[in-house]
This record gives sequence, C-alpha cells and structure tokens, in this order.
Amino acid sequence: SCRDLQTDPAHCGMCGTSCPSGQACAGGQCVTRCAQGQSICSGVCRDVQTDRAHCGACDNACAAGQGGAAGGC
Repeated sequence: SCRDLQTDPAHCGMCGTSCPSGQACAGGQCVTRCAQGQSICSGVCRDVQTDRAHCGACDNACAAGQGGAAGGC
C-alpha cells in the first residue's frame, strides 16, 4: 500500500523503518520534537491549534461539522 515516507512513523524515510516510541516522523526523519506549535500525536507532528482530530490536545476530536481553531472546536 502507499505510504508517506515523510510523515509515516512506521515507514519513516524508507519502507519498514519505524520511529521509536515517543518520536514522530517529520521530513523523513525520526524526531523527538516537532516544529514550534506542533505536538507529537500517535507518531505524527500535529498542530493542535487547528487540527480537527487533535483539537487542543492529541486525540481530542471535534464533533462532526466543527473545525479546529485556536485549540478549540
């Protein structure tokens, strides 16, 4: 199946290369910190201020029809 080798923590940089627990895949490399304003959520750097599936915190999804803005739904 298709994988995004730039962001997939199970296939970071190349197929079968997994990032250790607590790290994310960013730009095809395992990282312990994401860019400023982002958090590691399930091995992926996410902007918890705007991400509907990680609104304000990892795994805090907005209800259907709502969008994420400033960390709230």
